[in-house]
Amino acid sequence: MTKTCVAPSFATLLQDFFVERLMHQRAVSPETISSYRDSFRLFLQFASDRCHGSA
Repeated sequence: MTKTCVAPSFATLLQDFFVERLMHQRAVSPETISSYRDSFRLFLQFASDRCHGSA
């Protein structure tokens, strides 16, 4: 059985950033994590709408 190397998705990379960098290394509060999460959701939705709307 051979293993294939699969690149992580953007969502996985972003989640890893929040967990590793913000929670463990920077010791930020859960409220800060939630605020960053919500901001990214809004930004990604905006970017998606913007890109699909201009095509």
